[in-house]
Amino acid sequence: MVVFNLLMSFMQTLSLNLLWGMINALQMIVFLPLYNITFPASVNQLFSVLIQFATFDIIPYIDDIYDFLFKFKFAGAEVE
Repeated sequence: MVVFNLLMSFMQTLSLNLLWGMINALQMIVFLPLYNITFPASVNQLFSVLIQFATFDIIPYIDDIYDFLFKFKFAGAEVE
């Protein structure tokens, strides 16, 4: 049981270190457009997708969804 617990602890530590490394690499990639470097259009497209992912802007139309769910219209007047 002790050996199993040590193995599981090692696996969890290893996986969290990999996750932390991926987050660190994503952070460095997302900050690249802030430098005064000219990138090709395809790289700028990739940066825009990565920035949306890194800032948790996964749902691009959240304002429209909010308006649909929480703003009710009664005879031309909006009520929240």
